[in-house]
Amino acid sequence: MSLRVLLGTYANAGGAGLRTLTFVDGTWTAGDTFPDARNASFGTRSQRHDFYYFVDEQADGALGVYRATDGGWQTVATVPTWGAEPCYVALDPHERLLAVANYGSGSAAVFRIDPQSGVPTDPPIVLADSGHGRNGDRQEGPHVHCTCFSPDGRWLYVVDLGTDQITSYEVSTDGSLGAREVAYRAPEGSGPRHLVFHPTQPLAILLSELASTLTILRVEGGTLRPVGTVSTLPPRLSR
Repeated sequence: MSLRVLLGTYANAGGAGLRTLTFVDGTWTAGDTFPDARNASFGTRSQRHDFYYFVDEQADGALGVYRATDGGWQTVATVPTWGAEPCYVALDPHERLLAVANYGSGSAAVFRIDPQSGVPTDPPIVLADSGHGRNGDRQEGPHVHCTCFSPDGRWLYVVDLGTDQITSYEVSTDGSLGAREVAYRAPEGSGPRHLVFHPTQPLAILLSELASTLTILRVEGGTLRPVGTVSTLPPRLSR
């Protein structure tokens, strides 16, 4: 059995960029660090181009495109994310679009992917919102924490921890985006953070950081309807 794990670190907090851990026959081996991938807090992989896209979570947000080689890592390209502190990146199922969540600036950046090179093309479409939540420390303004596409690629969802809502945009066959819709208004102060879709059923699960809850949502196109919510905390544990 073999397994490869990619570890992203915060260089600004004493980390050393991107590191690979390999597990073979019961033994873990640490590879060399790759300092070019600074503050690599989240990443995703392109199956078509065999690239890795990692955010660089800093004030001047950036996205690195990297290739894993036998000798380590190779930088293919670096593009700005047109926002601050990017923390999430997602590819649509057809690998035509790439969406980045800029947490600090409260915006999402949607890039087209060059079909030949696999590199995001600049400039992106920037989706910016306004508003705030009731938690003054964490919700003083928009904080986009997650961007994700529906399994069929027809919808883009933007999860905003700062405004307690998920917005949606229909994705046309040519890759253009439709008008903004409010897909789901989360309970005030709950701080929605991550959204994942069931692989075969029209359902999604939303993790809300500030409320420590998981909410099951029924997917109806650009609308997400709540089915039920459970706490992620053990019984009788005080928040």
